[in-house]
Amino acid sequence: PKAMITSSYATGNVTATATIASNNGTNCSTSGSNCQNANAGGLVGENKGTIQGAAVPSLTQACVAGQTCATGAVSVGSNGQGGGLVGVNGGIIANAFATGAVTGAAGLSNFNNINPTQLGGLAGENLGLITDSHATGNVGTLNVANLDSGGLVADNFGAIKNSYATGNVRAGDSSNAGGLTAYNSTNFSCGGCSPGDDGSAYFNAGLISNSYATGNVTVGAASLAGGLSG
Repeated sequence: PKAMITSSYATGNVTATATIASNNGTNCSTSGSNCQNANAGGLVGENKGTIQGAAVPSLTQACVAGQTCATGAVSVGSNGQGGGLVGVNGGIIANAFATGAVTGAAGLSNFNNINPTQLGGLAGENLGLITDSHATGNVGTLNVANLDSGGLVADNFGAIKNSYATGNVRAGDSSNAGGLTAYNSTNFSCGGCSPGDDGSAYFNAGLISNSYATGNVTVGAASLAGGLSG
């Protein structure tokens, strides 16, 4: 691993209220491109290394010393990316869990999945690998439009294996919502973006394997909703 967090936990709430402008069509690797991001997680904002627990946690496992987990509520502004454990995962998350609720302000738009606020019980966006992990917190808010809300991950462009979510998932009009993921795809691209070194083997895998969700999913008009994935 290029960087590692093991057997570590956080209990405080995390809030990032800024409204984020769209980076669509911008090469963010170019000097002066002025790309904006707000990635908020209960443990880590953005992971490009490995976050790992010592063993697979049970559903009833408390978030205490020796575990890799987060319990605080996470809230982001419009177009932000919020996750109970990690805002954006480009690396590897293994044997970890989050219990806090994740909420956010309405996205600027969500037509063809452009500019939604991304909310996930464990991660707002996954470009790498999540394995043997879970989330139990509720995600999203009724009547808040233009959300991608997922019980485990909002937008999955990587791989999710042997993982689950139990929280209820909610969103308003023009949203994507799923008990496990709001959106699952192999078509992630943006100028100058690249996955974290530890998760590069799973980039654009769009894989969900041996995973499940038990929470209820509720959305508004002109939305996509699924018990597992929106």
